[in-house]
Amino acid sequence: MHAHAVSQNVKGRFHAILERPGLKSYLAQGGLGIAAAAVAGLVQFALRSQLVHSDYILFIPAILFSSRVAGFLAGILATIAGAGIGILFSVMISSSTRFAYSPDWFAALVFIGVGLSVSSVTALSRRRSTELTQAREEAERLSGVRSGFLDVAAHELRTPTTTLSLLLQYTERQLLKGHPVDLATLVRLRSQAARLSRLVADLFDVSRLDHHFMVLRLERTDLKLLVAECVNNFKMREPDRQLVYVEPSELFELDLDPSRIVQVLSNLIDNAIKYTDPSWPIEVRLEGKVDVIRISVIDHSVGISAEQQQSLFEPLTRGTSDRVEQASGLGLGLFISRGIVELHGGTIGVVSVAGVGSVFYFELPRSLATGKMP
Repeated sequence: MHAHAVSQNVKGRFHAILERPGLKSYLAQGGLGIAAAAVAGLVQFALRSQLVHSDYILFIPAILFSSRVAGFLAGILATIAGAGIGILFSVMISSSTRFAYSPDWFAALVFIGVGLSVSSVTALSRRRSTELTQAREEAERLSGVRSGFLDVAAHELRTPTTTLSLLLQYTERQLLKGHPVDLATLVRLRSQAARLSRLVADLFDVSRLDHHFMVLRLERTDLKLLVAECVNNFKMREPDRQLVYVEPSELFELDLDPSRIVQVLSNLIDNAIKYTDPSWPIEVRLEGKVDVIRISVIDHSVGISAEQQQSLFEPLTRGTSDRVEQASGLGLGLFISRGIVELHGGTIGVVSVAGVGSVFYFELPRSLATGKMP
């Protein structure tokens, strides 16, 4: 068992070297091809008494072995080395040299043509096999994502639906008894209805983006005023949070979809509120750069790891902190925001340092000021 384990370990490392692009891989493949041709040449020399002009048939297994185990380069080198070794041993066997129209030279040329064909077909087969494997793995990944999405969506939709049903039953009983419905119950009903509406709206937006059906309603907009109104709405909704808006002196008037831009900014501010400590300030900054106008939401949180940052703007992706685990949602907000910003010709991103905080930003091209979509 120990010997078998060692053998498997060595084999695994060897294949890892062969499949990794770089000098080591090329040297390993080339060495394998030449070694296979040398072995075939030695067998040819050992059987010289039984061979006439069919010497090169012994090199075909060497080419097949090299191409299959290593790759295209190994098969090519096995072919070239095999032809050279074949000619060398043919000369040694016959003890005479024949050049221009020698059967040995003609056989070598035929052999090289066959060897190149075999190596090319084998390499193409390996490539297609790899592509099929990758396609299958991607399909399985998407299937898993879809399954996970349905699970999350079912859970998130069930919660407000169940709460609404219970509140409505309570309201019905109160009315049947002739009792008035208190304001707190109505507020809870409205809150759950709004939550359900947001979830459904997110699902519709994902569907529109996926099918390229989302249409922007562009209009000339004062971006500075739009951002200020959005921040003020959050200040009224979250009076205990420290929300700071840093606005520039420059005026930014762009042709954009104001409701969609507010949706993006609201999502970034809402995430900063949900996923950071209430005592930490949140800063919203609007600034002009050379070719773009940047809107940033800055928080002083625990930060986001580099690994998580790579997938934050994919669907069903959220962080892993305790506050994130407690927050509800489908994890579609940043994915939808990315789609909206890209429809405007802009970009969205995040810069985060562990223990310092995060900066979520999106940039809109200045060309929108001229009414031209990039």
